Amino acid sequence: MSIHRSHLRQWQSQPRHWHLQLWYWRALRQLQADGYQVIVNKVGTAPLSNCAISAVRPGQTYSRTDSGAPGAQDDLITTVTGKTAYVDVAC
Repeated sequence: MSIHRSHLRQWQSQPRHWHLQLWYWRALRQLQADGYQVIVNKVGTAPLSNCAISAVRPGQTYSRTDSGAPGAQDDLITTVTGKTAYVDVAC
């Protein structure tokens, strides 16, 4: 699993005006709600509350494949164990 490409394009295509920053922060919270570990890359010295999101990038997806999953019987099952997204901010 990875960040859905249409969401990524939508986030990156938005203008970088200050009044849209609330929208960006909601997108960040949505990534977290969807199970992503969000890593913020900050450039600048201003407080994070004054920063603008400049990019959202997919990171590593971690998974395991085994036959020990409940109900797998003799089949191999791939389970996603972690997802990462990178958020670049400029301050």
